[in-house]
Amino acid sequence: MRVAVLAAALAGTAVIGGGTLLAVRRALHAVLWELCVLEYRAQFWVRACIFELIAGVAFAATIGATLSRDAGSAVLAITAVIRWEIAGAVVGITVLGLVVWRESRITR
Repeated sequence: MRVAVLAAALAGTAVIGGGTLLAVRRALHAVLWELCVLEYRAQFWVRACIFELIAGVAFAATIGATLSRDAGSAVLAITAVIRWEIAGAVVGITVLGLVVWRESRITR
């Protein structure tokens, strides 16, 4: 059961993190390019945001995997891991949104 939960955590991190990034990458790059003015600076911050989001989802997956050790079945444990991963993605997007919103208010 433990191997199945860890495999689900790994796969879920790739799917949920990658899907979230596909949804927000272009808009994030456009906003950061406007804030940073130069393309290479915007690219740096986009990469930093990608790292933050994937690391947050992976960290949430490890929390979910650790807390689901006492689950009665593998399905319940995998469901808990996926729930934590989605929460990690939502928190990551919220943090990115708040940082970009704050910086856009400062530069105006």
